[in-house]
Amino acid sequence: MSASASASTNRDDIGGPGPTAGGSPRASVAPAQQALGTYLQGLLARMCEISRAHAGLAYIRPGAQRTGGLAAIHSPASDRLGQDELARQLRADASLLSRLARLAERAAEQAERGNPSVISESVVLGGVGALYHAQATHRALAVPLLAQGQAEGACVVLTPIQGSSTEPTENTLIVAAEGFEGFLWAQRALAEAERTARLRETLEMLDAAQRGPSAGSMGSLFCDELRRRFGCSRVSVGLVDGNDIRAVAISGADTIDRRNPAVESIESVMDECADQDIEVVYPQPEELTPAERRVVRAHGDLSRRFGPSSILSLPLRVDGDLVGVAVLERPADDPFPPGSLGLLRLVAEFIGPAVWTRRLADRGVLRVCRDRLAEFSTMLVGPRHTLKKLVGLLVLAVFIVLAALPIPSRVRADAEAKPASIRALTPPFSGYLTWVGVKPGDAVEAGQVIARMDTTERQAQLAQLDAQFAVIRSQREAELSRGRMEQAEVLGHRLSEINAQREFLRHEIERSQIRAPISGRVAGTDLEPWIDAPISPETTLLRIVVDDSVVVLRVAERDVAVAQRLLDRDSGAGRHGTFSPSARPESRLALSLRRINPQAEAVVGGNVYLVEAELNGDAPDWLRPGMTGKARLRAGWTTPLARLARPLVDRAQMAWWW
Repeated sequence: MSASASASTNRDDIGGPGPTAGGSPRASVAPAQQALGTYLQGLLARMCEISRAHAGLAYIRPGAQRTGGLAAIHSPASDRLGQDELARQLRADASLLSRLARLAERAAEQAERGNPSVISESVVLGGVGALYHAQATHRALAVPLLAQGQAEGACVVLTPIQGSSTEPTENTLIVAAEGFEGFLWAQRALAEAERTARLRETLEMLDAAQRGPSAGSMGSLFCDELRRRFGCSRVSVGLVDGNDIRAVAISGADTIDRRNPAVESIESVMDECADQDIEVVYPQPEELTPAERRVVRAHGDLSRRFGPSSILSLPLRVDGDLVGVAVLERPADDPFPPGSLGLLRLVAEFIGPAVWTRRLADRGVLRVCRDRLAEFSTMLVGPRHTLKKLVGLLVLAVFIVLAALPIPSRVRADAEAKPASIRALTPPFSGYLTWVGVKPGDAVEAGQVIARMDTTERQAQLAQLDAQFAVIRSQREAELSRGRMEQAEVLGHRLSEINAQREFLRHEIERSQIRAPISGRVAGTDLEPWIDAPISPETTLLRIVVDDSVVVLRVAERDVAVAQRLLDRDSGAGRHGTFSPSARPESRLALSLRRINPQAEAVVGGNVYLVEAELNGDAPDWLRPGMTGKARLRAGWTTPLARLARPLVDRAQMAWWW
């Protein structure tokens, strides 16, 4: 039989291997398998009786913990072929069994899709020569077995072909198969009751053992409770002490004499169980496979010298780590029953943490320090957590390198190349451009005419003023000749006013020729579109920039002190840093600081100070005003760790300052 009963209606819980108990594999699964087989035999008997079938078969679908397949065969004794002969034929005919298994799987799949109905198929079934029958002799009816909407398998009954309809029979078979889910729920209730009983036993033992004021007394209470509840002749509990297991409690013994041969044998059994890190049963069942057998040399020696006895040793663990071993001994003629092994495992899971925690609580300050040091040493040089240790060693090495490796300290800042001198040219008066002689990028010399303004209107105004000046001067001379001094004086003031206007117009006419104030290159927009267009003195026509360049650094306020130290330390042509333009990041142009603007400017992310620096040597031909890049100022030496930690330290100092 490939399936077993389960306490749950989950498909994977029906059948399959159960937990092993120190050499008794699948011992706890056999009752469940027997219960499922018995139920399926009874269900097939009812179905065969309802449908007057000659035979019935039960199939269980495979799951994660079972192989699935044929689970039961039933053949009524009243069958005309005879029970033994028909059952023998069904088991011997592999092709027929495979066909019926496929029919059962189709019925289960159809039920899972929401159509739990009976699927029928004609088959040939008979005695010798049945394979040569020309017509089918039986009809195979597949009835799905459902549990909580999942198809766990199907029952197939073989009924003789009859002329009447099979619909009433099919409905009756479906009703009969519905009892399968009730059987699973009953099995689940039994399993829950068993687990509840185990938990109650464990909690009662824990409650009794908690009365012990120390780890030794708690272990003694555990030993006495285990001996009383499980009929043991002796129970011992040992805990890890360094690299060995030392007995801390033995039932019926107030003190432990480690020189006693019995205590030495018990501790040897504990060491043997701890070395294998698995529960060990002695004597081991004969049906165990070689892979399931354990080393029981120390167990056998204890049984021969102080027995004979049946021994069960259970490892005690805390978070997966072995902290001790419990050894239970019973008379040789009364070994541990397979049903008690599950409860004993559960008890061991609670004994270990309880006793170990109490032992840790019993330690003094010096012993705690010693244990912590031993744990740390073991963690550092022990065989466990190798990957974590390698990663930690790598992190430590990187930390040492970061803390000890000297690297140049640099202050980084955004920088921009600007001309050393720049002049903006504006129109001398409101008017019109009549001529432009340069374009952006052209080289000009100081005093060179680069544009002219239209002076026609001003020439006309000057001519008009000249005529007025001549007329008023004649009038003044006439008044002087008549001796009328007051009128002559008024006319003299009028002549001075007109003459000032004439000088102003002559000055504007002279300034109509726009000249370059310095030698350099023309920058700005092309003035060609402005010819014959009105312009005013508020309009900037173009700029003249010199060929020499300076670099303006935007230094963060936390680094401006470094720039000030560099400027104070070397006010000459020292080399304070480098400038790398974005246009040519591979270039490094040497810088020397010249001045620092004392007023900060607000930018996104903080404040910056403008620091002006000049290039050491001649500027390269490709460097143009307006080129941006990165500047680095030399600030001595530091370490990578100090550089990484400096922003955090600065932030902490600002946050904790008072």
